[in-house]
Amino acid sequence: MPAVKEKHIMGRPRGFDRERVLDHVVDLFWRHGYDGTSVEAIRHATGIGPSSLYAAFGDKRTLFFEAVDRYRARVVDKALDGLEQDRGDGLAAIRAFFTRVVDGIIAGERRWGCLMTNCAVERAPWDEAAAEAARAHLLRVRAAFAGALARGATGADETQITAVASMLTAVLQGLNVMARAGFGRAPIQAAVDAAIASAEGAAMLPVARRMPAAIAS
Repeated sequence: MPAVKEKHIMGRPRGFDRERVLDHVVDLFWRHGYDGTSVEAIRHATGIGPSSLYAAFGDKRTLFFEAVDRYRARVVDKALDGLEQDRGDGLAAIRAFFTRVVDGIIAGERRWGCLMTNCAVERAPWDEAAAEAARAHLLRVRAAFAGALARGATGADETQITAVASMLTAVLQGLNVMARAGFGRAPIQAAVDAAIASAEGAAMLPVARRMPAAIAS
């Protein structure tokens, strides 16, 4: 990987592409986790010296959260676009979304799971900022699923839509963990097929036959 050139002007680094540097950092945290990514590894991947790195991005924790923001813009926004922007058949949009997820896992693009899921598992228990970032991400994903379900359901109420959206969100996080653990297509696709069948069935059921409202809380 080519080093990122830098020039020093009044003590601050210049001459490098900040987003390109952040992309390298995102990949490090995504692949190795927060604790598994050293400042030395960041310096090596970016080609930026320690003083310049600190001047540009602050300490490791500050850089991590900037990388999280970059990950949202680079990966999450693109992934959720079909759910959030599509105004067609919502269930078809959900099926297409999970197809892209599975294909990405098998192709290797998502082999490290999801940075936000990894953040929730690794950092959230003792870092409130990480916990808040993970919660915000999961709520956004759930809202995207809920919006798509509302477009595809034939009379589902809000409580049921929220419950099914929560289920799909949980399944997605499970897929991310399965990807990181190295599972192949068959078990991952089986989980997706079961989740989508459940979502489609719940969306079509009359209100009186749906799951109790308590599960949505």
